[in-house]
Amino acid sequence: MKRDLNVPTLPQLFGHDVGLFCGILEYVHDLGRLAAFLAQNFRSVVCSYAVSVGSSCEEIARRRYSGWFNALSEVEFSDPFRSVGFRLTQDGEWAGQMLSRWDRM
Repeated sequence: MKRDLNVPTLPQLFGHDVGLFCGILEYVHDLGRLAAFLAQNFRSVVCSYAVSVGSSCEEIARRRYSGWFNALSEVEFSDPFRSVGFRLTQDGEWAGQMLSRWDRM
């Protein structure tokens, strides 16, 4: 299912248990708002995220060149999920990407 995750109001999704996001969350303008939406619509979220390894001008320029809107550390990425009741139940790494599974508590 294709959706623009940056629109002001996201439509309710019914009949889905798991949200899967691969190569998407770097483009999200407000991860906190999206995490709240995901908590209302999914029991679990499985996702990848290219964690920012620094806040240098070069790192930010590289991310912007890729079209990525945000540059979050691992903690900054995880906090919005935790704040809406998700718990990290699995994590890993692949090709420099953080892989994570979040389940509602």
